Parts: sequence; C-alpha cells; structure tokens
Amino acid sequence: MTTEVIVVTLIKAAIVIGALLTGFAYLTLFERKVQARLQQRPGPNRVGPWGLLQPAADGLKLFFKSSSAPSSRDRFLYLLAPMISICAALGSFAIIPISGPGPINLFGHSIGWYVMNVNIGILWYLAVTSVGVYGIFLAGYASNSKYSMLGALRSSAQMISYEMALGLSLVPVFILAGSVRLVDIVNAQHTWWFIIPLLPAFFLYLIAGIAETNRAPFDLPEAETELVAGYHTEYSGLRFALFFMAEYINMIIVSSIATVVFLGGWWGPAGILPGPWWFLLKVVALLYLFLHRYADGLEKCVGCELCAIACPVGCIVVEAAENTPEHRVSPGERYAKRYEINLLRCIYCGMCEEACPYDAITMGPRYDLADDHPDKFIAVKEDLLEPLSASVNDTAIPSGAPSAQPVARKW
Repeated sequence: MTTEVIVVTLIKAAIVIGALLTGFAYLTLFERKVQARLQQRPGPNRVGPWGLLQPAADGLKLFFKSSSAPSSRDRFLYLLAPMISICAALGSFAIIPISGPGPINLFGHSIGWYVMNVNIGILWYLAVTSVGVYGIFLAGYASNSKYSMLGALRSSAQMISYEMALGLSLVPVFILAGSVRLVDIVNAQHTWWFIIPLLPAFFLYLIAGIAETNRAPFDLPEAETELVAGYHTEYSGLRFALFFMAEYINMIIVSSIATVVFLGGWWGPAGILPGPWWFLLKVVALLYLFLHRYADGLEKCVGCELCAIACPVGCIVVEAAENTPEHRVSPGERYAKRYEINLLRCIYCGMCEEACPYDAITMGPRYDLADDHPDKFIAVKEDLLEPLSASVNDTAIPSGAPSAQPVARKW
C-alpha cells in the first residue's frame, strides 16, 4: 500500500465522517419538522432562517453542558461505551458507494465515490454494526444502575434478535448479483432494481433495520415510563450526544444499504440527475419512513382512557363508544365519543401526552386563559378539534383525534 493510497483513503474518510455528522445534525431537525407538521405546529423556527441553525445551537448546548456521572461507575468502560457506538456507526459507512467512478480527480487519477471497495462488501457492514451492541451493553453495565442495565439488556436482545432477519433478507441479493461487493450489486441493477423481484426481502430488511435502530414502533426497549431512558440513563452532556449521534447515523446507514442493495444505488431513470443525487433522494425517502408514524384521516384517539388515568389532577374525562361499519371514527374498535378537559384544573404537565399510545394528544404552543364564566373552561371534544387562529404560523389542528390545546377553542 503506497503513501498515495493511504492519503486518498484518509481524505475520503474525513469527507464521509464530515458528511455523516452533518447529516446527523440535520436529520434531527428534519425529524422535528416532520413530527411538528404531523402534529400541526411550526417546529424549530427561531435559530437562523427557517430554524436551519437549530442543530448548531443544540450541539453547542450539549458541548458546554456540565456532565454528571454515577460515583460507583466503571470509569474506563463508562467512557469506552459511547466511543464504541459512534465508531461502529461511522466505520460501517466505509464500504457504501455513493456513485460510480466519476469525475473526481485527486492526485492525477479518478477515484470512486466510496472509502473502500473491499471483496467482503456487505459482510463488513454486518460485522461492524454488530460491534455496536457492545457499546449499548457496556453503557448499561458500566453505569452500575439497575435501570440502565435493564435497558441495555432489552436493547441488546432486540438488536441481536433482528440481526438474523436482517442478514437473511440480504441473501437473495447476493444470489441475484453473484457478488457481495456493493459496487457489483449496484451495477447488477442497471437494467432493473432488485426491489422488483425481491419485494418481500426488501420489507423484511426495512422492518429489521428499523428494529436495529430502536425506532418506532420498536422503541420499547427505552421504556421511558419504567426505565427512564434505557441504557443511556446515566449519561449526560456530550457523552449522551454520542449515543444520540450513533442512533441517527445508523438510520442513515440502514437507509443507504437499502438504497444500494434494493433501489439501484446511484442508478436513476433516463439519467435525469447525476448518480449522487439519485442516491441522496432515495436515502432521504427511506429516512422519512423512519420518522413518519401516523397518517392523516380518521381520529387517532381510540378512547383507551390512558390519558385520564395518567392525569395527576383528574381533569380529563373520556367516554368510549364502539365503531360500526356505517359510522367509523377511528381505525380501532372504539373511539372517544366524549372527551373533556377541565382547563382550570389542568397543570400542563404533559403526562396525558406521554401516556397516549397513539400520539392523539398534542400540547399547544400557548396557554393563556381568559373568559367571564368558569363553564367555558370545560373544553369538550368539538372545542379541542377546532383550528387555531390564523396568526399561529399555520398550526391548524387536523380533524383527527382530540388534541389537548387550551387555545384551540374560540371563546
């Protein structure tokens, strides 16, 4: 291996790491914007134009935030765990080709759009990502906390369980392409993408990939209601940010692998766009699947009364009724026939929002109360479904599900 090859590889690795860190930062902004639109609110919009500098503000806050740690922790493993997670996430992207050999000239010769094009190909991805399990387990073990340990065991068990399904879903791709090298797999899809004959394998990979990254609906190992935050409960500041960073980078990598092995990589119809743009568009489309939880339409509330049970001041009253084929209000068997909130008793703790398993309740951006009669502070279902005023940045409440917003009714 010559010095020139080493220098080229290091430069490409630095570019990939920089791109992944930037992608992670703006993926958090993208998630918050998407979820805000689903909940009919603006989302981050105060730091920079359209909120584009919000990731930088969050990064500075975490960097300068003081970190606390358990006094009885294993100091070496406590620091090693987040480093294992982030290094495994960054290292697994090394074999992903963004485009074919293109017009990138470095030191007088054209180079490929990847850090390395190894013979083992996809096996590198499976091997390196499996190392990330050690980071999660060691985080719970080194914290010397039963909550962190239980969260680490749950997350590790889930990741190991779904690795088998994820690996088996890629076997048909190897058979069709006749190679495990990712560049060869993409070139084999020049005529038609593998998602066409391997649609079941694609969905199996997608489900296993979402479970591997602990995204909804496979985010149960964190179990905020019983384990606080899972394996990283005892981490704060920049150390917590490393786990956060590894999770989002893994989302990018899972989407990138799906793009390469099932969606033709950099190949697009009729050559309308350059290869890297097709790759980026496909990855972003798959990332949206990680973030988008619910569709518009029927009411999300199914009248389960968990919000009323969780309310510490008993200000919520829910009365459920059965859906019928002629009158279907929600996707489930039941819906909230009666839904009332006593706004004078509400302390805006957000417990109802946390308890709702269907994200049917959304706290509003304003909490001012003014009227001349106490009865008008009993917000019924029809009141809660009313749109906000036009002055609140296009944050109308949709026609689905009661939303705990005291400013929603028109006095």
